[in-house]
Amino acid sequence: MKKLLTLLTILISFTSFSQIQKPITKGNFIIDGGASFSFSKSITKMGTSVAKNSTYDLSVYPTCAYFIIDNLAIGLSIPIDYGGSKDNKSYSLGLGPIIKYYFINGPFLKMSLLYSYAKGTGSYAQSSKYFYIIPGAGFAFFINPKVSIEPSLNYIFTYNTSDAFSEAYSYRSNKIELELGITIFM
Repeated sequence: MKKLLTLLTILISFTSFSQIQKPITKGNFIIDGGASFSFSKSITKMGTSVAKNSTYDLSVYPTCAYFIIDNLAIGLSIPIDYGGSKDNKSYSLGLGPIIKYYFINGPFLKMSLLYSYAKGTGSYAQSSKYFYIIPGAGFAFFINPKVSIEPSLNYIFTYNTSDAFSEAYSYRSNKIELELGITIFM
């Protein structure tokens, strides 16, 4: 507990000193991104039959943006995802614009529109197209004048189409995500 309090005290002190001078001005670039990993196990029982399944997912979200005016950056995001289970794997690569607006002292708003193409192997050898709308809000904790840690709360709307079935197939989902990103300002 003492280590956690010491770490938080150091982080807050770095943040309060570095909030004075932020590189969120016209002409600067940002490179940021995050990563996530998930693993799940499930057991499905139907009558006397039991099915066990384990799945995993690894995602990386690199982004590059340019400040077109003070506080407003526009750029591209390229999400990469790999996941699956023992016999089935899926790969996806996406691309889309992102816009991010920083307010004074650290809060920010962002919006992403992403298109992603996924391909599966094994018994799920199908291709899918995903469209994401991702608005979010967060706070930039500047640990020095060029690097910030940026937790954000995002709403993710997903629309998916697939050629896996003979009939038209579509899927929609809504979820809330807590993201932790690191941003480098240049």
